[in-house]
Amino acid sequence: MLFQYRIRKQNKKRIRAKISAILICAEIISMLSFMTGCGSSKAEVPELNEPVVAESAYRPVSKRIVGRKELMFGTVVPREYPCIAREGIELAELNVAIGDYVKKGDVIATGVTSASAETIKTLNNEIASLGRQRTNTKNVSDKTIEKLNYEKKIEEYLENNDGVQEKEKEIATEQENQRYNLAVIDNSISSKRTEISELQEKDDEKTITAPISGYVSFVKDLSESNHVESNENIAIIYDPDELYIESNEKTIDNYDFEDYESKWAYIDGEKVDITERRYTNEEVSYAKSVKCNPYIQFEVPGKKLTMGIDVVLYFMNSDDTPKLAIGTDSIYRENDEEYVYVKGSEGSSADEKRLVKLGATDGKYTEVISGLEEGELVYYRNTAAIPKTYEEATAGLADYQEKCETEFISIANPYSKIYTADYSGKIEELHIVGEASEGDSLYTLQTNVGVADIAEVKDTLEDLDTSREKTRKEYEKNKSDLEEIIKGAEKFSAEDMATDSDAIHENMYLAERTQCELDILNYNENYSKEEYNAQKAIAQESLTDLSNARQNGEPVYSVNSDVSGNINTNGVTRGTKVEKYQYIMTEQYRKEEDGFTRMHVIVDSKDPSMPNAMPKIGEDITLFNKEHSWDGKCLGINGSEERFVLFTQGEQEYSTYSKPFFKGVEFQFDFRIEDEISKDDLEGAKVRFYGKDMRQVVVVPSPCVRTEYDQLAQKDLYYVWKIENGEIVKEYVTIYETTVATGTTYIMDGVEVGDKLLK
Repeated sequence: MLFQYRIRKQNKKRIRAKISAILICAEIISMLSFMTGCGSSKAEVPELNEPVVAESAYRPVSKRIVGRKELMFGTVVPREYPCIAREGIELAELNVAIGDYVKKGDVIATGVTSASAETIKTLNNEIASLGRQRTNTKNVSDKTIEKLNYEKKIEEYLENNDGVQEKEKEIATEQENQRYNLAVIDNSISSKRTEISELQEKDDEKTITAPISGYVSFVKDLSESNHVESNENIAIIYDPDELYIESNEKTIDNYDFEDYESKWAYIDGEKVDITERRYTNEEVSYAKSVKCNPYIQFEVPGKKLTMGIDVVLYFMNSDDTPKLAIGTDSIYRENDEEYVYVKGSEGSSADEKRLVKLGATDGKYTEVISGLEEGELVYYRNTAAIPKTYEEATAGLADYQEKCETEFISIANPYSKIYTADYSGKIEELHIVGEASEGDSLYTLQTNVGVADIAEVKDTLEDLDTSREKTRKEYEKNKSDLEEIIKGAEKFSAEDMATDSDAIHENMYLAERTQCELDILNYNENYSKEEYNAQKAIAQESLTDLSNARQNGEPVYSVNSDVSGNINTNGVTRGTKVEKYQYIMTEQYRKEEDGFTRMHVIVDSKDPSMPNAMPKIGEDITLFNKEHSWDGKCLGINGSEERFVLFTQGEQEYSTYSKPFFKGVEFQFDFRIEDEISKDDLEGAKVRFYGKDMRQVVVVPSPCVRTEYDQLAQKDLYYVWKIENGEIVKEYVTIYETTVATGTTYIMDGVEVGDKLLK
């Protein structure tokens, strides 16, 4: 669109040479008119009978937004919800890929199991054992007290007060022993639970869940390591219904428009107010203290935004209500007074000099507080010739989209399977970096598990079996004896004993007392059996684990792939010694059941036609080769260590960042195609997308836009000839300088939809 203006710029010297005399004269006249206001009050105002201009020019007094405007570019982005670990973490699993939809609470990633998990497991086993011990202790004690109560009744029957007191003392002692023993067990259980809670709190931080339901736009690249740093994003989930305008021209620590009175943007051709996204004071203070300041974001209350579009933002340190205004090139000054020349009435050749009271100015236009009325024609200094013949054109609305193309496309392996050492040892065999098929051996590890380790566990199992069998036989014998006593005790009658105290002590409540002993025996047997089963399961699990570390009697542990993917390692080679839980490799793979193909693109950042060009999340893209084309959608873009996400989680503030997918490559993105694409399809293929996407902006035919050179500012100024109230008026405009010629020019300021222009 600006092709013609570039030509003008290249021939600027020639153009200036032709009009230099006019420019110099105009500058002298302008300087003289200003100098008269600084000198004697007797200086006369120069007559305007024959102004040194191309021809007389008048501009109607009209309403417009007056004031110096600051402009920034922004892009509509969704609110992002990072998935992070509070501290540095090694990942064991990453369960999502770019483009996935997740629900709130879904497990996104988990940290590597550490020694704390094994400690927790041991403590839980000990708590379970203490629980069984507590139950048995209470049951046995209760039955002991029940038996003592029967013995007390015998003493009461014999009216033996000393005997009654003795039994009451024994009962009280047993009750106190029960209270004490249970308290000791409870305290031990409580202590272990506290220890578990502290360990679990750390382990819980290793389970990363989705904070919201939404789409994944970024995941940590695990191709070389499973380590994630503190404040580094593991994944980003976004809410497509919660949108902001973000500008990477300002961060919250260098944003200087917050106190400006007017802030707005044009969305779909409509002027709408914008406000800064509000962070809490604590969040802002934290971000500034750690120098991790996010880009400034803006909300647009009451306006529906479209994700990914580019927007121009306007800021003005005054009221943006349209006010009566004239061109600054119409103003003269003398004796601290300001005046203009108003075009005379029809039939009159003389212009009327009129004093005016002026307000705010933006350098090109100035507010009129008094002295003029809307529609009056005011003379302005003009060095450009007003066209005598022309065609009319009308300013309208149109989209501006810069199409970009890039190569370096690959079918993505979006999911990562992480392998860490299950045992300490030395790498014996290792799959070479590159493609791996399902069932391939990935690595073998010569472990530190010896024959003696396994033999020790086997001895433990054998001891458990031996001890259990001995206890069971003793139980069966004692149980049979007690059951015989109970059967014989049924023949006893207190009347037959008369006053024989020995017989009464021996036989009275014999069945009830023996039943208590049998119950105690059964309690102990059940406790012994439960403990045996629990301890045997623990030992058996240990034996299985140790046995898995050896194959065919040799201390070798082998791991095979259960997917087809691409192998990456981080410095691990044959002979490398590793500790338990140490990272070995990552296998990146894709799920065939997805029903679509995920692609990864590296943008050629050296291409001068695509400076910083990247698609937006959710943007439609096209994949094409010489024979076919496929429609797709952008799933996610590369991370940046310079871009931060500021938020609060729990009571802690965070400002997190996303590392790039691959080191040393700045511009990358992922997209999906709803068809299955083969590697052959990618031969010579390219991706087309919009590097810039502005919707419903004011456009005019490019021939409508002229340029002139501002000698004071040493830059080109752009203007149009606008038909206003029947007058042809010179109007300065701010244009969007495009990288491609489209035949139209995009106007950011100076022209509104419906304005009539000359071309």
